[in-house]
Amino acid sequence: MKIFNFYLYRISRNWIMFLLVLCLPVVHIYTTYQQYQSNFQYRIGVVDQSKDELSKLLIEQLSKNNVLVEQTSGIKELEDKLIKNEVQYAIVIEQGLQQDVMDNMSYAKIRGFSLTDDGTSIPLKLKLNSFLSATKTIAGISFEDINDFSAALERLKQSSFTIAEQYEGNKAKDTYVGLVNVLAFDIFFLLVSISLIFLKDKERGIYERILVSPVASIVYYIQSTILFVLIGMVQFFIGHGFINFLIGTKITAPHFLHINIGIILYVACLAIIGQIIVAVSKNSKIGFSLLPVVVLPLGMLSGQLWPREIMPTILQQISSFFPTSWIVMFNKSEVLFGLSSGEFLKYSAYFTTFLCLGILLVYLVVKKDGVKNV
Repeated sequence: MKIFNFYLYRISRNWIMFLLVLCLPVVHIYTTYQQYQSNFQYRIGVVDQSKDELSKLLIEQLSKNNVLVEQTSGIKELEDKLIKNEVQYAIVIEQGLQQDVMDNMSYAKIRGFSLTDDGTSIPLKLKLNSFLSATKTIAGISFEDINDFSAALERLKQSSFTIAEQYEGNKAKDTYVGLVNVLAFDIFFLLVSISLIFLKDKERGIYERILVSPVASIVYYIQSTILFVLIGMVQFFIGHGFINFLIGTKITAPHFLHINIGIILYVACLAIIGQIIVAVSKNSKIGFSLLPVVVLPLGMLSGQLWPREIMPTILQQISSFFPTSWIVMFNKSEVLFGLSSGEFLKYSAYFTTFLCLGILLVYLVVKKDGVKNV
């Protein structure tokens, strides 16, 4: 295992690469997790021009149950926040709201708007309508003075105008699947990036200068592939442990075994992709140009960075031929539904077939170059 030990030593001595291997997945997972958490919280912007007891009550009721209310000084500032997606819904409370209610007037002085009607804005509209519906009771009463109106508001405060957040599915499981997909992309990016170290050595002829005994080229690729798999699994165990720490999931033994087998096959496929880049590239310039061409499209099309379902059908079909998509579908099926034995064998066959074809391609490229020994 001369080549394995040699490159393991070189990577461990390269502190920048070593820290990236250990820390990048953890940092990326944590930032993605924080984004997931913020996405689950409604953000609503309010311009309160009335500044009376009823408008304050409206803002207080909207602030309950996972709704973050941001008050702004003017409509222009509120529009800017809405355009920048700093708030998902906006409310303008025009002057005289409380007096209108006391005079049994309409509710035209409360205006709510959003850029689009989606899973965030619709619940906010329902929450607003819930409050307005409750105030109709007050509007139907003729108040003789402000004290009677204040007493009615006090009774109104005891009621609840909030609605439950509707979420189809299991948040913990969906978060787990999303974070594992992020981890899979980080492993993909780092392993292919590490392959460029081998490419530089190939370009500079370090094979002959450093290795003590001649090693067949195919053995070189095999040993370096084993090193890739080891690095990828270390990244997975660190990242997966951090994911479990963040969301507090408890993994059963069968599930953990299935996930590990899938990740091992996936990492082996990534190692082959890296070796293919090394084999077909004549110099580092070509290798560096292939890195973004290979990693980013496969990561984006496969659903590792966002749901595959938002991609056009033709792109989903193209990405389904690559291991980056298989690991996404493998994890989603295992976590959300539980893989049947037939599905497990199907995905295993996909990964194994890709491995065999990749090894064959590397062998043919090495043989074509006419290099038998390095």
